[in-house]
Amino acid sequence: MYSKEDLLYRTILIVTLIIGIIIIGFLLSVITQQRKWRKLNLKKIEREIDTLENERERFAADLHDEIGAGLTAMKFKLESIDTASDDDQVQVLQCVHLVHDLVDRIRLITNALMPATLMNNGITAAITEYARLVNVDSKLSIAFESIGTAEVPPSCSLHIFRILQEIIHNTIKHAKASVLRIELFMETDQLIILTADNGQGFDYDNTIKKKKGLGLSNLQNRTDYLGGAFHLTSTKGKGTRCHIVVPL
Repeated sequence: MYSKEDLLYRTILIVTLIIGIIIIGFLLSVITQQRKWRKLNLKKIEREIDTLENERERFAADLHDEIGAGLTAMKFKLESIDTASDDDQVQVLQCVHLVHDLVDRIRLITNALMPATLMNNGITAAITEYARLVNVDSKLSIAFESIGTAEVPPSCSLHIFRILQEIIHNTIKHAKASVLRIELFMETDQLIILTADNGQGFDYDNTIKKKKGLGLSNLQNRTDYLGGAFHLTSTKGKGTRCHIVVPL
């Protein structure tokens, strides 16, 4: 027969094992639920992104094919008008310039919605062109550098473009910056994206707590969709920096 000490020891051991099994089971359940939630969340993000891109593509096509084409035809018509006086000629030329500006504006919007350069020439050419258009159209100067990004697959390129587009948009809208530096480079099998502006910066934690960072959510969702990591640092008066790592 077992002594009281042996029975007590065995009882404690059994209880400990049972508690351990319960804890392990609970942890496994939590991990499983987290994985299920992450998969569902990624599927939701994927559906939202696909819907958004389809709408952008349709809207860009409508702008280009209908409004853009109509304005171009109007421009040709105006240029062919025989004016009776110099004053009329001045008025017609002013109208031509206005239509020309509208055509350029539509081209810029269409390019932002669905960049043909991205599809035809890749991420480096698309960002270079977009940065050039922004440099002309706004007070923000973008310095863009890319090394080895020819290896970025087309399936990732559109999302990388949208991430940088969002960063540029946020910088123009909120940062009050004069310069934005963007660097893209390959490191082993990863794409590294670094951005830094010289703007006013912001309180990151406070922005997230008050749920004001819709643009930040878009950046995080795109990065999550690609299976990457997104890091942002910002200090009031010292600008904002982003560090994004995307596995390829």
